[in-house]
Amino acid sequence: MTTLQIAWAKEHFLEHALRLITPVITEDGETPSLAEDLDSLAQDAIDLFATLLRCDEKHNLLAATSDDYPYQATEEELTVLFRRFLAMSEDLCVLAQRLHRQGHMIDHLPALEAVSAHTRRLVHDDQSFYETDTYRTLTQQAHLAYQDGQVEEWPV
Repeated sequence: MTTLQIAWAKEHFLEHALRLITPVITEDGETPSLAEDLDSLAQDAIDLFATLLRCDEKHNLLAATSDDYPYQATEEELTVLFRRFLAMSEDLCVLAQRLHRQGHMIDHLPALEAVSAHTRRLVHDDQSFYETDTYRTLTQQAHLAYQDGQVEEWPV
């Protein structure tokens, strides 16, 4: 299973869980473990974000080092994943803030808000970085170092 497939599996799980918990919170349902369940989903979202970053990093490294890498298809798939994750993380933030205002402790709320803000920047501003001369130069230097054997493997 590739990192991208793992990211999709995590995304589907999180989407399903969010669909189940949202009506309970929005209809002011009270269950003893509601805050803990939402906090657990926030932690899962943070984990998914880390997986998405690993996917994006691997994607850009493979694009620089492999001549037959399906860059465009993978780029489109990652864009879809990041956009879906952004929508879910924003929804989770709204739900967590609602429970927090009701007096529940959501330990991962600050980290979730930071992840959501970072994802928003990536989704809306990321493309400009990859189009810069600096990025192209760094990528070319990394590719040459890899081809020359100066780098045996890419860091994970």
